[in-house]
Amino acid sequence: MTELPHSAEAERAILGALLLEPMSIAQVRTRLELRDWHLDRHRKLFQAFLDVADTGATPDLLTVRAYLEQIGALEAIGGVSYLATLDLDLPDLGRLDEYVDIVRDRSLRRDFIAETQKRIAEALTTARPVGDLVAEVRESTDKLLGRASRVHWQGAGEVLDRLLACSPPSRKVRQRPSTASPRAISSGINSAPASCAAASTSSPAGPAWARPRSRST
Repeated sequence: MTELPHSAEAERAILGALLLEPMSIAQVRTRLELRDWHLDRHRKLFQAFLDVADTGATPDLLTVRAYLEQIGALEAIGGVSYLATLDLDLPDLGRLDEYVDIVRDRSLRRDFIAETQKRIAEALTTARPVGDLVAEVRESTDKLLGRASRVHWQGAGEVLDRLLACSPPSRKVRQRPSTASPRAISSGINSAPASCAAASTSSPAGPAWARPRSRST
């Protein structure tokens, strides 16, 4: 019998990456569900990472081991020896999204196979109207397409940088002639036009309009 699609290597790489960089759990949990893991030991390990993180602790080798021992699941995942070897392959943390993509892809293929087999069995054995069967096929297909949509993690800093780069410069209330320069009176904008134009591009120091202007000599 042909084995269902899965990648034990990609699943191990994700778990190993979580041991090397526990803070990546927030990135992974937004894209993977428990059912996406094919191997039962990996599914149990991922659940342990989530449970430890939800208590406010950092999910590392010691905390995950202690948690598994407490719930009596350490041997079910292969014992300490298996847990301790997860990060020996030194997965590339920069490719974590790619590992997640592989696991999601294999999970979707398994779901597609299961759904197709179910619909074939119904078509062979039921007397229900064909229109009803086709409608259910369309509904299940839409759900699969929804899961298949590629959603990638973006850190808050990256999102904020993009928002700042696209935001217009702030405007201030027109000041009285006695306290404002002639240029400020005529424009009503408390920043130089050149800085405003540079706001559409971003740099490591942030958009130009957000940086302090140098004093002219």
